[in-house]
Amino acid sequence: MGEFRGVEFVPVTFEVANDLAFWRAEIPGKVIGRAGALTGPTMPPGQRVQTINPPR
Repeated sequence: MGEFRGVEFVPVTFEVANDLAFWRAEIPGKVIGRAGALTGPTMPPGQRVQTINPPR
């Protein structure tokens, strides 16, 4: 581990779509993270890929 430079308290914004189609997190001036749910050619329109009971 490198040099310790201190601690900052900053606002964190976190958002999740009601239909779980995406999420977003942001620390202003530091980082933004986003992700969208997968869709595929075998899924009906408006539906997302789901993994149910995956193997270990």
